[in-house]
Amino acid sequence: MLSRLSKIQIVTLVLCMIVYIGNSSDRGKRRVGGGVGGGGGNGLSLPFPLPFGLGAHNMRNPAYPFFPNSVSDCPTGDGNRTGICVPNSFECRRRGGRALGNCYATPISGSGGNQRPDNSGIGFGSGYNPGIPVGVCCFLQVTCGGSILYNGTYFRNPNAPSPYTDSRPCSAQISNLKPDICQLRLDFLIFSLAQPTQGECDKDRFVVNGQIQNDVIPPMCGVNSGQHIYIDVAGTSGPVSLNFITTGHRSRQFDVRVTQIQCHSPYRAPAHCLQYHYDVVGRIMSLNFDLYNDGNTYFNNLDYTICFRKEPGFCTMTYSVPSERDPDEEPEITKPQRPGSVFRYFEIQPESKTSEAPGAGIVKCPSDYLMLGGIRFCGGRLNANVFSNNPSGDTEVTDNSTGPIFARFVSDGKEVKRGFFLSYRMNPCFIGG
Repeated sequence: MLSRLSKIQIVTLVLCMIVYIGNSSDRGKRRVGGGVGGGGGNGLSLPFPLPFGLGAHNMRNPAYPFFPNSVSDCPTGDGNRTGICVPNSFECRRRGGRALGNCYATPISGSGGNQRPDNSGIGFGSGYNPGIPVGVCCFLQVTCGGSILYNGTYFRNPNAPSPYTDSRPCSAQISNLKPDICQLRLDFLIFSLAQPTQGECDKDRFVVNGQIQNDVIPPMCGVNSGQHIYIDVAGTSGPVSLNFITTGHRSRQFDVRVTQIQCHSPYRAPAHCLQYHYDVVGRIMSLNFDLYNDGNTYFNNLDYTICFRKEPGFCTMTYSVPSERDPDEEPEITKPQRPGSVFRYFEIQPESKTSEAPGAGIVKCPSDYLMLGGIRFCGGRLNANVFSNNPSGDTEVTDNSTGPIFARFVSDGKEVKRGFFLSYRMNPCFIGG
């Protein structure tokens, strides 16, 4: 009769063989496009880098029955960069990644809403308590000429984390998109290219190819660190190409996180929204709005929409210029300016070419404007009370419309200004009269 110890050893051996066989048989099937976001192997796909508390850590991978499926973010210890939780270092290497510590299965109580500092709504691994490790945190990155096969992969410049000076094009392709993937989200942790010339990205530019035909992604240049964009890919199989096209010998740098979003995900943006925000408070800014640069920085020929998810219990939206005395203001908001310069959070070219006063409506803002609540705003101040006694000041603007909440930014091909940097807050619905 076998001793109890022998029985335990036999059971352990059998379980190890099951894991090994499942790993081996599954390896070929998931070679391309499997795992997180790829939809291969187990058919599970990360709908988004989920904020903790949404249950991602409870999903299981049949090939590794003792480990959570690799669908949750985990901290890499490298700034805001996150990895994905995979069963072991071998699986991380198979995906071309680097194992950076362990990931854990127990979320901190009440931590479900962890957000990145940029209010992007992306959860990351700081919400996990050190406890029993259930896998390794795998950091995935590619550079020029790379293929992005897995969700949560970073596209980084050559020589990262240092800048590079090459003038050659640098591209990466997002391949093997599954039918249940409708959007891509690009988070620009670092985006620093040459500034535009009179609104044109004529030296360096970032260009997206391969999205659906009527999804217009404007060429981008300058500084867009902390910004994000959405790309509609529903009905396409890819590849989607991310292209940094550069000229001349100058310092440039980029670090982009690529997230695939399922069609049924609550984090899917409405169609044709270039940006999408989930928080009830936050900030929005025009592309290439740089706090260190008080020049004319937005681009020519823009027409894009910033959308907001209207949360339950909230009905209206208020926009305002940030206050330097705002106790919730991040320290980096207030910047030293050149002597004699005026720091402006809102500056959009009005019909009157020299006017620094606020403008509102189609007459004063015919070509360059930010539309809030169906009203066009332009000029040197955000102020809907253009006929008031003090039109030179900034005021709050509230969107009381009952439909979707969005802001639309439009520019022509003539003159540009600095753009906008605004705070927003959703207002609770009033009950009763």
